[in-house]
Amino acid sequence: MFRRLFRRKDKLEEKFIELQETMEENTEQVKKLTRMQYKTGQQFTKEQTRLEQKINDLRATANKRETGHCHHVQAVVPEIVQWLDDIDRVRAGLGKGEQDNWDRLLLYWANRLKKMLDYFGFYELEVRGKPFDPAVAKSVKTIGRAELELLKNNFDRDPVNYEVLEVIKRGYVDGNGRLFRKAEVITLAEEDENEKNI
Repeated sequence: MFRRLFRRKDKLEEKFIELQETMEENTEQVKKLTRMQYKTGQQFTKEQTRLEQKINDLRATANKRETGHCHHVQAVVPEIVQWLDDIDRVRAGLGKGEQDNWDRLLLYWANRLKKMLDYFGFYELEVRGKPFDPAVAKSVKTIGRAELELLKNNFDRDPVNYEVLEVIKRGYVDGNGRLFRKAEVITLAEEDENEKNI
């Protein structure tokens, strides 16, 4: 019986020693894993900081480019608008006949310049044939019905009072609908009661 107890005691001691060794190995493994996790965490933090810095740098570069683009647009658009004004003045001064070729060429150039403005996000205000609106147009001349024949435009209908008959300088809005420049127009004066009866 003592022998059995001693054998059991020996077996228990062996098991205890095995468990102790396993615990020591596990403790070592936990220490290694902890060190590895710490190193990985440090690397992750460094990488995250580096990526955040890159994102901030990219944002700053994009903002600089956008600001630079805005400055370029603000410099170019007024020039294009001025060219269109000049072309419109030349076209208005051309007579019929031999000048038709010049008129077609000028119209072609004007349309190309309008496409450039569209590309930059600036759009022409369509005011001709519409009631005069002082928010988007400036009347530089007002004419009566008797003077309608002097205008080059052929009217397909009888214009109404205060209608925009001709655009002298085009008006523009930007892509957000903000007024860039008012149109300069010729409008029809209100018909006087005496003129109606004549």
